[in-house]
Amino acid sequence: MAIATPAPVLDLLRRHLPFDQMEPAHLAELASRLTLAFHARDEAIVSPEDGPALRFQIIKQGHVRGRTPGPHGRFVWEKGPGECFPIGALIERRPVVNAHVAVEDTFCLELEREDFDRIVALSPVFRDFMVSHQETLARRCACRCRPPPAAGPPRICRWTRRCACFSAVRPSPAAWTLRSMRPLR
Repeated sequence: MAIATPAPVLDLLRRHLPFDQMEPAHLAELASRLTLAFHARDEAIVSPEDGPALRFQIIKQGHVRGRTPGPHGRFVWEKGPGECFPIGALIERRPVVNAHVAVEDTFCLELEREDFDRIVALSPVFRDFMVSHQETLARRCACRCRPPPAAGPPRICRWTRRCACFSAVRPSPAAWTLRSMRPLR
């Protein structure tokens, strides 16, 4: 469902990072391109089986959890109002690693991938937030994945799909992609 007026959406976005730091014109551009989607409790909003991520999601109301793949998947993170997903999958043009499941009836503001790319190119604040998010995730993964000394070959990080040592030393492919994007003028 398209949002008729972005004023309430702007108010919501201004209460959360990175939107509270974006230029007013860039934020208005973002808000004008958002649509509202409802997801019932226990509904998978996006999952690895869906293929490459197609939409950037901002939680308006409710909560979303990340569930690992498989019949006995466990929840590994939870996000609430104002938080976004799936950043890495969108940037890298790949499927998400974990299913993103609505914990309760949840409303998300959705931005199509093409519009996401446009806002990333338009807003340095938005782009920097995405780079920072990906680099933080890569550092966190490297800490979890790094094997103890003399434990054999390095393990592959389940989030970045790379050796933990690679993630710890170099920015993720998503960060490189974002850094290489030229700002729109």
